[in-house]
Amino acid sequence: MPKIIAYCTNATVLNGNKILIEEIAAKYPGALWVTKLAQHATTSGILVVTGDVALKKIQDGIWKSEDICVIQEERSLIGNELVKLGAITSVLVCLESPMYARIFYEKLHSMSAGYSNRVLFSGAFDLAPPKNLNNSLFFPSFSQNFERRSMPWNQRKFMVMVAANKFWEPIGKIPKRPIRFVLFCIDALQCYTSPIWRSIRRGQLHDTRLKLIEYFGKLGKLDLFGRGWQDLAVLPSRWQKRLKPVLEDIKPVECDDKAELIVQYKYAVCFENMAYPGYVTEKILDCLSAGVIPIYLGAPDITDFINSDAFIDFRDFANLNELHEFLEKMTEAQANHMIEKGEEFLRSEKGKQFSYEVFSKSIFNLIKKDLQLP
Repeated sequence: MPKIIAYCTNATVLNGNKILIEEIAAKYPGALWVTKLAQHATTSGILVVTGDVALKKIQDGIWKSEDICVIQEERSLIGNELVKLGAITSVLVCLESPMYARIFYEKLHSMSAGYSNRVLFSGAFDLAPPKNLNNSLFFPSFSQNFERRSMPWNQRKFMVMVAANKFWEPIGKIPKRPIRFVLFCIDALQCYTSPIWRSIRRGQLHDTRLKLIEYFGKLGKLDLFGRGWQDLAVLPSRWQKRLKPVLEDIKPVECDDKAELIVQYKYAVCFENMAYPGYVTEKILDCLSAGVIPIYLGAPDITDFINSDAFIDFRDFANLNELHEFLEKMTEAQANHMIEKGEEFLRSEKGKQFSYEVFSKSIFNLIKKDLQLP
């Protein structure tokens, strides 16, 4: 009977069972649920390790591959190796959007075939038949025992955004070296003929995010935090010119503790990287748990996942000026009502699906059959 779960990821910083250490996992969005999974599994006599540890044990002749159930994160090379050796293909999971996992989504049809369970954003269900094996991913974002730290509304600063400086690359910059140029052309052709790439191009929200930074930054109404804002070279030239004077004024810096930071604000901008069905990440949930009003743009079906009275939907406004007027007119009573609705949501059964505890239990329940547990 299988007694081991191997969580396989290409994030080498989390290998060597490091993802099972809470202090380390807590630094990476969406990772802490694996620590909780290990705690659940232990009560049933099941050991959870990272894929590299399992692979080494097999290679050393200590474990047998058929005793290991694989949880495969995206296209983990270690997971693929374990499967080749005969490990059980139990759960395929992806916590990234097509923007940063394009090849995974392009190969999802063939990759998912061997897995008895898939945990994916709902937009990917059509890519992984049969649909009855697919489970909606509720991005694990908070602990159920969270405590909201409250600050009086009139003592809060206006608006904050915590986001790294990055911009989607249609095909990247043209290289000068002949060999790299050939590879570049091949990749560009694959992109332009890929339905996934076209969905990224249609759904990318980086431009909208930058427009908001420009608008509220010019007004002195936005504090911006995140990596890389001192170097605008990653942005298209048009945005470099438009944002340079704005960023010189607001002087963005990196953020050491997001929860401690955003609690000081009335509103927090939480735009996903792209609009994709079911793609709801920690960005909005961090705001709800901190008692800050989220301004959200992302999943087109967001209200299927999070109650509409708990956040401000950016799509409800014709332009940024209209949004600004709405924010300025919000009363303290209206704000506190929305904040309370956000906390109610997190403590509801619907909201708990996004917690580390419930998400890890749901994964363990999916894998029970492969573990031959009742």
